Amino acid sequence: MKSIDKFILPLGLFLVSIFYVPWLWYPFNWGKWSLIHLLATVCFVRWTAMGMPFPKCKKWESALFGLVALFAMGQAVLKSNLFVFCDRLSFFIILLYAFACLKEKKLQLKDFYWSIALSIFCLVTIGLYQVTQVFSYQELQQKNIGSIFGFSNNAAQSLVAMLGVLAWLSNTGKRKIYLIIILVASIVYLYFLQSRSIYISISIGVFAYALGYLYRLKKKEFFFGFIGLGLLVAGLGVFYQKKIDSVLLEKLPFSKGSMIDWREDLWSRSLPMIRDFPMGLGPFRYEFAYVPYLRGGIAISEQNSPDNPHNEFLRFLIEDGVLFAPIYLVAVVVLIASAFSIFSSSILFLIGFYFSEMFFQFIWMNPYTFFLGSIFFAFCLSVRQQRTFQILKNEIVKKIVII
Repeated sequence: MKSIDKFILPLGLFLVSIFYVPWLWYPFNWGKWSLIHLLATVCFVRWTAMGMPFPKCKKWESALFGLVALFAMGQAVLKSNLFVFCDRLSFFIILLYAFACLKEKKLQLKDFYWSIALSIFCLVTIGLYQVTQVFSYQELQQKNIGSIFGFSNNAAQSLVAMLGVLAWLSNTGKRKIYLIIILVASIVYLYFLQSRSIYISISIGVFAYALGYLYRLKKKEFFFGFIGLGLLVAGLGVFYQKKIDSVLLEKLPFSKGSMIDWREDLWSRSLPMIRDFPMGLGPFRYEFAYVPYLRGGIAISEQNSPDNPHNEFLRFLIEDGVLFAPIYLVAVVVLIASAFSIFSSSILFLIGFYFSEMFFQFIWMNPYTFFLGSIFFAFCLSVRQQRTFQILKNEIVKKIVII
């Protein structure tokens, strides 16, 4: 008899992708967040039944991860934000439960294939149908074609993240054929989703994929040459960013303004908030605290005030403070580095994509990529612990041989 733990997270990941509650103010986002809280409750029950196993790390690693968890939860409590408290608590519970399942072999990464494949099918099929119901580019608005995510940026982010995982898990002929078919349909849908940051993030993800591929071939000259080429292209992109942005506005069916001008204005007016609130505003307080800083802005007005700075690094610095936001980043880098040696090129694509979206968007405010991220970090923790045990085992064997 198969353990129920084999199905909880894959099923939960699929349900989060399609779930929404129509009577809520934000029916897609709030519905999905509510489902994540419910799933976290189920995960906590199962994790408790498994004996509440924690990862066994080195002392400095345990201190680092513990500090991240303590401060992340403490910020939500001290700033009296119950919703954020539930979000962050759910993240850590799902991470610990996923880690326990992977460690005990009750769950394998291949078990997520059907969940991801079915989610992509629903997302792209419904999204393309919505596109056919739009009769002109002028009617092509975000709310019209957001599919099962309701909002174009969330739909595009989730779709690309799904494709990255699906490519990782497509290790048979039939799966590769499905990947090619769904990839073609996804490219068409991504074109109409109008998310320019996604196009940039995909490019960076492909660059990370190519670097990983060249690194594994052990072709140092090609590897470093490709890095140089990437830096050159990035430099030209920064220098001609406004020109590129204007070309995109002309060639693609966008109903939006300039991506570059808007973000430049937003970021320049958000930076003083770090100076004024070095210990952080508190989670999800940016929207109201930003109002005094938007006076005189050229791209943003009081009628169009953003609820986040469209940059996750900047958001964490403003909301969580200059002391602890860097600690979050260090913890993420440590986790990723621990499993880097076994990463496939598809996973490097996913990492590059996530970091790029963190620079241009708010990927950790998207419930699906938030949930997927907690599972990915659990995978990194499980790999890290396996490597630690192997090192300890080798040391014990060496001592026995010496004796």
